[in-house]
Amino acid sequence: MPGAWGSLIAMASGLGGAVGCFALVGERLRSLYEWDTATVGMVYAGFGILTLVGNFTMPMALARIGSGRALMRIALIFVLAAIAVTYVFDSLAPALVLLALAMWAVLGGIGAPGLQTHIAQLSPTRRGTLMALAGSSMNLGVAGATALASSVYPAGAAWVAVVALILIVIAILALRPVDAGAAERVSKR
Repeated sequence: MPGAWGSLIAMASGLGGAVGCFALVGERLRSLYEWDTATVGMVYAGFGILTLVGNFTMPMALARIGSGRALMRIALIFVLAAIAVTYVFDSLAPALVLLALAMWAVLGGIGAPGLQTHIAQLSPTRRGTLMALAGSSMNLGVAGATALASSVYPAGAAWVAVVALILIVIAILALRPVDAGAAERVSKR
């Protein structure tokens, strides 16, 4: 199916990469601000709540943008900026890092179901298979990105942002528009 491989790659590298980089947020907040476990846990809870806000606003964003693929590409750009703020700058006020995390949560919450919507629309007859592959792709991406980000973090937190940059650029490129002629030929089969 045209667009399936690119979408699954984007699910692994974009969504999986962002979640994998998020796995180190607690470590980062602890090293920057010496926050205790309860405070970091509250940040994680807030992130989860804001992700749900993004999930619930996705239909409005999708109606405005018109394409789950385009929506995910836009969201990934802003998520990358939030990751950079979180991991590159060592002397930011906590409020700025929390604002970046909030942006990361909401836009990730919008982009991920936007991409899932796009994947589900690639083939009505193979929707279940595509969604199962998308879930597996995301899990693979989370595992790989977490391992990669964790291995570079000791060399400097900014390296996590470099990992995110590489993974998100791969995702954005993988989500390029599909050749309409190829999609039409497949649908006629």
